[in-house]
Amino acid sequence: MSSQNDVPSRCNRTWLEIDLDALNYNLQQINTLLPKNHTLIATVKANAYGHGDHCIAYTLQQSGVHFFAVSNLDEAIGLRRCGICGEILVLGYTQPDDAPLLAGYDIIQTIYASDCAKAFSQVCQEHNITIRAHLKLDTGMGRIGFLYDDPNLLMQIKETSTLPGISVEGIFTHLSSADMSDAESNVYTNLQLQRFSNTVHTLRENGVPVNFAHIQNSAGILRRLSPEFEGSRAGIILYGMYPSDETEHSIPLKALMSWKAVISCVKEVPAGHSISYGRHFTSERPTRIATIPVGYADGYPRILSGKGYCLVNGVKCPILGNICMDQMMLDISAVPQAAPGDIVTIMGQENNISITAEVLAQQSNTINYEITCNPSRRVPRVYLQNRKIIATENDALICADYAAAELRTNTQIL
Repeated sequence: MSSQNDVPSRCNRTWLEIDLDALNYNLQQINTLLPKNHTLIATVKANAYGHGDHCIAYTLQQSGVHFFAVSNLDEAIGLRRCGICGEILVLGYTQPDDAPLLAGYDIIQTIYASDCAKAFSQVCQEHNITIRAHLKLDTGMGRIGFLYDDPNLLMQIKETSTLPGISVEGIFTHLSSADMSDAESNVYTNLQLQRFSNTVHTLRENGVPVNFAHIQNSAGILRRLSPEFEGSRAGIILYGMYPSDETEHSIPLKALMSWKAVISCVKEVPAGHSISYGRHFTSERPTRIATIPVGYADGYPRILSGKGYCLVNGVKCPILGNICMDQMMLDISAVPQAAPGDIVTIMGQENNISITAEVLAQQSNTINYEITCNPSRRVPRVYLQNRKIIATENDALICADYAAAELRTNTQIL
């Protein structure tokens, strides 16, 4: 039986356990699918898909990864401040007025339109600085990017590459349907690949300095769709999950994240007793109830009210009634020995029974990406190597000393 004595320091209610050995295992597996001298871009946006970007990026850097992708400037600066010294690419929007921050922190910015490029150039000239840039090409995703079929595309990109204050180094696009296996999606993915390849070839023939091209996302890597370019972006597969059920499982992966909590209260209610808001559950028999201090404000999907379950001492225990903001109730009638302080597995494995992100996603009618991104900042991340805690990220902040520290087994950084 897991008790309060097993709860990590400073995690008195709920926490995520992140397995860094699994991260390194997944990294090794991914590298088997990539050519030698190929650059792996580790996508650590959205707090590393909920796993904690500082510790994840630091661990990857220690394992030889030197290129990272994030969503926005704040994420990029956060990585720099925690000791990440490799390349960092901002995949999305940055306001042009922040060009001095891009230059000062040596961060690569995505340029996705002519007006965007000109605005950055103007600010760079005002401050006498130069920013590094990758161009984004829209080959069919329909988000940001220069349109591949714009008749003025070559002229626009050539003009962008010669603007004062902008150093164009690379180009990339994003595959919209590579994680789908139906014939129509495969045709569309191949079309995107061809559009990108043709554009890169044309730009290089015309002297545009796009010396670093990347198109493969996680699904593309698994399918080896286009490894001939210089880089590939690994996202969800780093964290031990596949992009979809349809994606080829060409390498084995290990999930990093487990979610734990403690039982805060145990009581036995008689038949006819209602549970939680709205009284959507009323006991039909005497029922043993455990309350755990986790709710939708922690990122657990409220849609699982009355249909989800957790593991208590390796036994599936259903959620009763509506999930509250900060608490939820379980039927632990099948676990008579359970008591306050015992550890509950919300996501993870006990006694060969697993609750995976995919299981929770299926029950919630969503995707595994959203499940791991959901846990809020108030859920501390605890990092393990060799099954021992080596670092604790409390409220998603790692102390400044961690930037200079090497990961050491049995060392807890608080």
